[in-house]
Amino acid sequence: MVATGEEPPLPTVERAQSGKSQVRVPPEPHRHLVTEAAEQSVPPTGRRP
Repeated sequence: MVATGEEPPLPTVERAQSGKSQVRVPPEPHRHLVTEAAEQSVPPTGRRP
């Protein structure tokens, strides 16, 4: 990168992190989790309104 005049990226530890992570869940387990959350009156995201 230096040879081509490009700036190397900052190391991960020096970048600002959002604190978010996303997980992809197949449809069937997702359906089960949403149903369980509804039965327990808990939002599927785990966040309280």
